[in-house]
Amino acid sequence: MSVTSLSRDANLSYFHQRAAHIDVNHGAVEELLARHPDLVVTADNTDALARRMLGQLGLRVLSLPSANRLEDYRHNLRQLAAVLDKSARAEQLLTQLEQAVAVVPQTPLRALVYQPNGYTPGRGSLMHEMLAYAGLRNMAVSLGLANGGYLSLESLLLTQPDMIVFSQRRSERPSLAEAQLAQPALRKLFKRDEARVLRAAVPENLWTCAGAFNGEAVALLRGARP
Repeated sequence: MSVTSLSRDANLSYFHQRAAHIDVNHGAVEELLARHPDLVVTADNTDALARRMLGQLGLRVLSLPSANRLEDYRHNLRQLAAVLDKSARAEQLLTQLEQAVAVVPQTPLRALVYQPNGYTPGRGSLMHEMLAYAGLRNMAVSLGLANGGYLSLESLLLTQPDMIVFSQRRSERPSLAEAQLAQPALRKLFKRDEARVLRAAVPENLWTCAGAFNGEAVALLRGARP
């Protein structure tokens, strides 16, 4: 067995600790051929030439579309499980996910996800969908950033959302991109004695990719509500 090297990145992969004990690859055709796999699973945005070469060289290739919505994830998981004869396990995971996102709070709050460099995701992103399941309305859409974009700190302060959501990253080194998230003017919004905005923090690996673990992201968002 071999998984992508990205699976060891704690900011991207929910299973990074398990991946530390599994052989990794970097997606090179030569690497995969040397491992003699029974099945190669790729995304549909993987280099088309590489996928074609793998097939021509006799490897079985399953290409799945990128999952930016839970519906995409359900489709991909069922398709992969059918190939691996693990359909029962797939349905178990999907049932857990459905139960986690089932009851949407009825009183919507206005929320913004604020990431390094001031990026905020818009409609069509997985984060947008997670906000909706938590009963939060993504203000990026009403601010003209329907497909996501960059929001200055000044604009964020003037917008005054009900909740600001931070995507928690594990970082060993400080960066200018993340420095904006520690601005005193932003921190002041959350001071206990004069708090004007709710604050939520979601580990980035809970909602960067679609998976059964997305239910944990929704639970954190709901828990940040009054």
